[in-house]
Amino acid sequence: MPTRLKIRFKCNEGKSYSYSMASLAHGYIMEIIEPQYASLLHNLRLNPYSQYIARDKDDIVWVINTLDTRAKKEIIDKLIYNINNEAQKSVFLKKRNETLYIKEFSIIESDYKELNKILYENKSKKILKLKFITPTSFRQDNRYCIFPSVRLIFQSLMHKYDAVSVQSRVYDAQVLKSYEEQAYIEEYKLRSTLFSLEGILIPAFIGEISIKINAPTQLVNLAYMLAEFGCYAGVGIKTAVGMGAIAVIK
Repeated sequence: MPTRLKIRFKCNEGKSYSYSMASLAHGYIMEIIEPQYASLLHNLRLNPYSQYIARDKDDIVWVINTLDTRAKKEIIDKLIYNINNEAQKSVFLKKRNETLYIKEFSIIESDYKELNKILYENKSKKILKLKFITPTSFRQDNRYCIFPSVRLIFQSLMHKYDAVSVQSRVYDAQVLKSYEEQAYIEEYKLRSTLFSLEGILIPAFIGEISIKINAPTQLVNLAYMLAEFGCYAGVGIKTAVGMGAIAVIK
């Protein structure tokens, strides 16, 4: 059950905020969840959640996505409980010694049945437009890839989907090869950037792309389904600490 918690904070006067603050927000999550669950997450290859921070005019928006029922219970439910039990609804980030005061928050719940319905739609649009909301990067051959490719995007989304899906699997080497051969990045508005994580600067990119998919309807639908899933899971590396947040441009 994909679930999204969206928290809007007031910016504190005189303070600067960046995407990298999400790594501190991740630390806050680790403080409030049960130690046993934190240990379990530490040992997973792919996490059942993603989160990021972005600016929205004069506010900061913190988005936390969970991908299964237990992650919702252990992360989102705990966050809401903590928020509701603060005298002043706020989140304290220890490493910045800063309290962020909450203006509002909302929760959206979806389910995999709704996502899977996309597989049976008749998609006439064979152009998939994606926005990379936060710095995004991939690892390949022990190096960072600071420009997206069809293979890197769909390979990442397939693996993330299979890590949390209990009813179906989507990764298939032949399907991935079909995307490589029958889809390509038609347009892009990207810029290179860096994501700071515990003193390390990770090369990344941010912006928008359009993917043209000259493939049968089944593959077009799968691409759209994976992209919608990616709005919760993120794409690429370090999605648990603020990287790789995406949106489908309608």
